[in-house]
Amino acid sequence: MPRRALVTGGAGFIGSHLVERLLRDGWEVTTLDDLSSGDLANLPRHSGERIRIVTGNVTDPRAAADACQGKDVVFHLAAVSSIQAAEDHPGLMKDVNVGGTRNVLERSAEARVGSFVFASSAAIYGRLPPPLKESQVPSPISKYGRSKALAEEICFRMAKEENPRVTVLRFFNVYGERSVGGEYAGVISKFAAAILKGEQPVIYGTGRQSRDFVYIDDVVDALVRAGTSIAPRERVYNVGTGKATTILQLMRLEARLLGRRTQPKAQHKPPREGDIDQSFADITSVSTDLGYSPSVPFREGLRRYLKWFGRNG
Repeated sequence: MPRRALVTGGAGFIGSHLVERLLRDGWEVTTLDDLSSGDLANLPRHSGERIRIVTGNVTDPRAAADACQGKDVVFHLAAVSSIQAAEDHPGLMKDVNVGGTRNVLERSAEARVGSFVFASSAAIYGRLPPPLKESQVPSPISKYGRSKALAEEICFRMAKEENPRVTVLRFFNVYGERSVGGEYAGVISKFAAAILKGEQPVIYGTGRQSRDFVYIDDVVDALVRAGTSIAPRERVYNVGTGKATTILQLMRLEARLLGRRTQPKAQHKPPREGDIDQSFADITSVSTDLGYSPSVPFREGLRRYLKWFGRNG
């Protein structure tokens, strides 16, 4: 009998890639997504009866209860996922990131789901010095980071009190195909758009700040490993590459991969509220416990993404 999973936020960037992987591996999948940022076009169209799409919000008890029924694993990815969007819409962010997580957890417990995998964020570390380790006490500086830290606390409390088993994955800077979009677009897509138009890419701060960019396929692999491994009642892992890339290095590499012979000149602006300086993961724990090993080098992942962006961005 195939395993059965719920993916909240399944029509979004990370969620849709996870859905594809699960279907390819023979799972039956239900998605729960209100389509506020996701798109049904991201989901596979020819998966027969093995995919069920539920349109609804993770804050809705009835929708979540329906989606959780009969599941072996719940992958909870739905969130207001932009630091800037969370700053602009704090009420919505709290309702979804904190209240939505509590709701899906409670409905998972009622449905006796075996495993709950929660997508958290490196934003919970704030300005702690890297390499960032799971043992460090969270010190978020943004509303988004605080919402994820609160949601983690709810996950751990539920794991102690009742089912399901909980695994928290702290994602670093995830990139890949389908990662585009308007006002809150990620730095990679913003740079690509500017370079292709012959404009100056905008950098907030000096550009020497670093990030740990991890390709979508590696993130999906970590999710599947977390959802299928035999786990203690609660655990938390970083998901990144363990390597730092500065924003200036990113801009220059994108220009080379896009075939621009001259390096673009950045337009520097003051750092934004809630931005951090240096960030990269210690991935020892997730590698040791789950066998996770990022397999896509940054240059190759960026090449794949930019090829896709040239057709879809």
